[in-house]
Amino acid sequence: DLHVRSRRQRQMCIRDSLEEADGGKPKGVLTKINTKTGETKVLMSGTLNGHTPLFRNAIEYKGKLYFCGSVGGGGIGFLPSVWQVDPETDECKPVYLGLNSVKDYAAAHKQGISTGIRGMCVYNDQLVISNVTMDAATGKSSATLLISSDPEKGFTQIADSDSLFNYPAYRYSDSIYGGSIWDMVEYNNSLYVSICTGTEDNMPNLSLIHISEPTRPEPIS
Repeated sequence: DLHVRSRRQRQMCIRDSLEEADGGKPKGVLTKINTKTGETKVLMSGTLNGHTPLFRNAIEYKGKLYFCGSVGGGGIGFLPSVWQVDPETDECKPVYLGLNSVKDYAAAHKQGISTGIRGMCVYNDQLVISNVTMDAATGKSSATLLISSDPEKGFTQIADSDSLFNYPAYRYSDSIYGGSIWDMVEYNNSLYVSICTGTEDNMPNLSLIHISEPTRPEPIS
């Protein structure tokens, strides 16, 4: 479960993913709970509004809550995305989609690429997210880091697999089911990124990247 508490409203959003055995249909929900009154409200679910969330991470940024992972709906599987939740109005909307088209989704699946979004943090008062991209037209894929001071207006890419020394392992056959960029944190004005580097040849390797500036990643382990 993921718990994100709003300091102003003393409320939590709880993600609960109820998954069946392999091959089954996951049934995630996003629920809001008032921790003072116990009042609950479902914000996202397949039966409520057609959006089935499978969120992995959550963070508060500039008064809004952001959840990342995959969300199902529309009959094309679970697409990697970042969703924004307004705790004042309960409005839920996607602010970033990790793939541009159904063709990209199909191409990623065919190549065994795990496109889920996992890492997310606030760095230099900006929201940083991870992603794994796939371009069906070119056949190219990459792990990426993106940053934004206003997620509703879009994100700017600051790193890809090449600039991250080709460390991220993002195929289903790799460690942690293609863990790629696993987590991120800001410390002493720098960004630290943990990466799953384990492939079928070297699993379960992990590495840590230090980024003092968005264009200067350096490995430290």
